[in-house]
Amino acid sequence: MKNFTLIFILLTAFQASAQISAVIKDSETREAIPFVNILFENEWVGVSADQNGKFRIATPDEPKIMVFSAVGYESRKISSDAMPAVVLMKPAIIELREAIVSGRKKRTKRKYIPFFEKDTKLGYNVCDGFPWMTARFFPYSDAYNRTPFIDGLEVFAKTNLDSAKFNIRLCLPDKNGKPGKYMTDRGIIAQAIKGQAIVRIDLSDEYLVIPEEGFFIILEWLIIEENKKFYSTKYEGENVRTDRPIFEPIFGAVPTDSNQLIWTSVGGGWRKPEARSQPATKNKEATDQYLAPAVNLLLSN
Repeated sequence: MKNFTLIFILLTAFQASAQISAVIKDSETREAIPFVNILFENEWVGVSADQNGKFRIATPDEPKIMVFSAVGYESRKISSDAMPAVVLMKPAIIELREAIVSGRKKRTKRKYIPFFEKDTKLGYNVCDGFPWMTARFFPYSDAYNRTPFIDGLEVFAKTNLDSAKFNIRLCLPDKNGKPGKYMTDRGIIAQAIKGQAIVRIDLSDEYLVIPEEGFFIILEWLIIEENKKFYSTKYEGENVRTDRPIFEPIFGAVPTDSNQLIWTSVGGGWRKPEARSQPATKNKEATDQYLAPAVNLLLSN
């Protein structure tokens, strides 16, 4: 009986610590794909591959579908109980527009499109362990005709770590107005630096033209160990403070009365965000508002 009990305890401990692990590679080049987004379909559970394409995640109690996505690759779904040691992802065909392919002349004009400024009172989006993305739609405007190229971005992203990496996706809208096809054939990895709230991303080598149907800028947290920081917090109804992990950076967000231009992705699907209570200001009482990613555009001709 004692032996049976010992075996049962060992098996239980093994099951509790069992994990799924693999490395993700390009199906054509067999090179590792860094920072792939991995999640259990329709659930708030997931992780990101590291810089070498490797990932590890706790084995679920029962088989579940795992979704793999990365800019420049076709998404792939694999059952958790049939995970290969090497996950191969097929490069996606990106339909580059003629204006992009043909290149451009030397810059003579630049235009700065600010959606937040130094004195803008911002809210914040944080990631406490489940992978999600926040997206803002930028509609086309005739004011962009003379400076149609996206030269760069400014993102409000702060961190209390020395640095924190995050991913940026640029997408076209689909027929339902949600983020659809990618505008680039590669991921854009940016890095927030401690003490610097503004992250500037140079896109001048991408030759990206603002599409007439508008486009999305998507900010994605990377669920990797180097982005993890523990904070002491106490939630409503709790008597003691508990150390809880947050995956940085912390993204600034502009409070707005409408969620028309904002989308969030949790569990693999895009949906409209809910309003959140925002603190009162001198000129306005506290109210429920939506948080749009704080992103500025730098355009050129």
